Amino acid sequence: MSTLSELRIKSRKEIKIDPNGKIWGDAEMNDYINDAIFQVQKDWGFKWTQNMANTSYNLTSWTRTYALPTWFISIDIVRYNWTELLMTDKKTVKRQYASFVAWTPSEFYIDWSNISYNVIPNVTWLIDFDFYKKLTVLSSDTDECVFPEDYDSAIIKYVAYLAWGTSKGSEQTSQIKLQEYSKKVDSLVQAYLYNNTNLRFSTTRRGGGMTRADVLDR
Repeated sequence: MSTLSELRIKSRKEIKIDPNGKIWGDAEMNDYINDAIFQVQKDWGFKWTQNMANTSYNLTSWTRTYALPTWFISIDIVRYNWTELLMTDKKTVKRQYASFVAWTPSEFYIDWSNISYNVIPNVTWLIDFDFYKKLTVLSSDTDECVFPEDYDSAIIKYVAYLAWGTSKGSEQTSQIKLQEYSKKVDSLVQAYLYNNTNLRFSTTRRGGGMTRADVLDR
């Protein structure tokens, strides 16, 4: 795994014209690196192994809503007392019940930064769920990117795309780097994601630029 400092060095080698950071300073490069790491996550729906997480807690009787974990992106599976719950939405729950009902939950819904259960739990059994998270931003030179070094080639291509796309760069070179980034992500998908038969993929373009496909939910 590469540190922020190592990714900055690799990015400058990729850009080539600014080895000493006189055009794009360290702070600017650090922002581009974090943006690139986020882009790699986002372009495949945060479904990389490094984005997977788990949490568990005991419910409180007559408490429907609980805060989601830090860096939460999306839910995978929610289990109540080891039984998988179905996903619903807040509007549907409001239509179903004119008044509060407490019993054993069979569904859940996400409401901004919270998760709520339907119906309101009247017991304190265990909730356990798998979710996808956003990786922590790198801030110190010694902070390590949790992706293996195989991912570095895609990250630095996207950094180059961002740097060249500024007023200090070249739009034509920027677009070339974006295309190269796309190819690198394709190779990562072949190596790390296509072996997961639970995932389905579709290719899209957004805003006239080249991006990777969104990963569809399971």
